[in-house]
Amino acid sequence: MLTWKRAIIMFVIGGIAGAISDGFHNISGILYYTDPWILNTAWWVPILFGSATLAVAYGHLYYDRVFHVSSKNLSWSEVVTGLIAFLMVYAASAFLSYSDFGKTIVLSILVFLMAWRWNRSWHAIPPLVITVIIGCTIESTLSYIGEFHYTYPDFLRIPMWLPLLYAAASIAVGNWARKMAK
Repeated sequence: MLTWKRAIIMFVIGGIAGAISDGFHNISGILYYTDPWILNTAWWVPILFGSATLAVAYGHLYYDRVFHVSSKNLSWSEVVTGLIAFLMVYAASAFLSYSDFGKTIVLSILVFLMAWRWNRSWHAIPPLVITVIIGCTIESTLSYIGEFHYTYPDFLRIPMWLPLLYAAASIAVGNWARKMAK
């Protein structure tokens, strides 16, 4: 498992990187916050992203331990490259000027390539699916209670491509957690 110091590092980096990435959606007009604060985002966004980073990290580590999954021993450069790929998928979700369907196709290809490169195992699918379901449920709930809104939601107040961001996060953050836990 992660030491508390490493967990704090992941929380802080995840909170900052997540808030900046979420800012891409804000800048591009994909979403807006009901009660904006600094940079038109809500005060709780970095805390949410830091917490989400740890939830994904601990979820993957727990899954690996319970089901005796031995993951590929990635180098730090591979882990960082995966995190950068995730941030690029996030930016693409904000700045691609396609319809939601077109954006979903492009992001699907990018996430498939991430999975092929960094998680080529059937064991990666269950935590990925759990990450997608929980992440989308939380976003849908936050939108439903009025904390923020997507400009063009497709289903349950979220865009159809949003699950792909959580899939990419599962791949990148899961590998980061495994590396940090060693």
